[in-house]
Amino acid sequence: MSRWLASLDARKIRATPLGVRGHNLAVTPAGGAVPFDLSDDEKTLVHAWLAPRSSRMRWSLLRSQAERVTLADDLLRRLVECGWCEVELQPTGAEAIPEPVWVTWRDMYRLRALASEARPREPVPPVAVWRGWQPASPILAGLAESLCAGQPGAPLERRLKIAQALDAWITAERQGSVRQFSRFALGRERAFTEADRHWLAVAGVDLGAAGVSDAAPQLYLSGPVTLQCADGSVLPASLLRGGLALRPEVLAGVRQMLGTVRAVRVVEGAPVFEHLVAEGLPMLLLRLDGRPSLAWRRAAERLFRLAAAPVQVVCAASPVGIRTALDAGEVAATAGCSWQPWRMEVEAVALAQGGSPLDEIDRAALAALQRATLPAPLARLAENIAEAGHKLDVESLFPTPED
Repeated sequence: MSRWLASLDARKIRATPLGVRGHNLAVTPAGGAVPFDLSDDEKTLVHAWLAPRSSRMRWSLLRSQAERVTLADDLLRRLVECGWCEVELQPTGAEAIPEPVWVTWRDMYRLRALASEARPREPVPPVAVWRGWQPASPILAGLAESLCAGQPGAPLERRLKIAQALDAWITAERQGSVRQFSRFALGRERAFTEADRHWLAVAGVDLGAAGVSDAAPQLYLSGPVTLQCADGSVLPASLLRGGLALRPEVLAGVRQMLGTVRAVRVVEGAPVFEHLVAEGLPMLLLRLDGRPSLAWRRAAERLFRLAAAPVQVVCAASPVGIRTALDAGEVAATAGCSWQPWRMEVEAVALAQGGSPLDEIDRAALAALQRATLPAPLARLAENIAEAGHKLDVESLFPTPED
């Protein structure tokens, strides 16, 4: 049992299993909020915890704001027992011991009033809050490093709010439109702007991969195979050969693949996909539009396992294209398939002559790639892109006879 959970007075709280398997645990007060005495340090910490004005906060972030871990743990215990917040625990570590993960405030305004008797220290600067933020989703691993020096407080507070909301969105495996995410993060459907999207893109966050899209997600595929779905329906090879768009959830539940393919090719963009479909080769083709979402990953992993064939990936000869190819290769490796980039070996001269200059998003992605360990073909491509300062779209990797 968690040491923190064991420290609670069982008469003052209720512990309820959460989830299908009951691995998570909700700890809620047995009664309403009751005022209690706070030390000056505790009042200061309460003010810092409530500063973001968010009713649900990650415990790791709150805990990082305390000068002493014991102070934070004990204060959280007293706040729960006295009815001021609820806590969700999740199994952590090799022994799967439930530890606090989320804190939900029940009455922020009264709690702030309770802590207002003491003069709080200076509010925690947004920069400090940002630097203490640790996202749960690996998709957002580089976002905390995107802090721009000299940004005023208000934009930083807004960005932190969006970042925390996106982390919660991904963790809950939500899928939805940009407007739905805007309402989830900022309370209004049109509050999330193009400037917000650009900031996230420069920080290496692809909204599509995070489950936020402009349209309902589809997975386009083609191949000489017949698929038997979980609901008993059959997608015949005669239908799949010409290319078909299906919801990723349907493909994630495919039970059997009848037919043999020489390889699986993951291709970026509609023009290249349609070009390869017309060739009619004994390949299973999957189309990828931008970095893969969680739903795309699950569907593709299932198809990779059933095909049991090598995976070839072709994306734009650009920093973002390299990152997308790595994402697709990661899915293939998870499915137990070998994979390699395909047609992505482009010399610096060809990039400079036929490509377009790198933009801000490309330069940020290239800097991240140069810090990573890449497969040899993609490492060479990244070096050539850096040397040329240019990129090529994926269609340019498939020249027509007229070219």
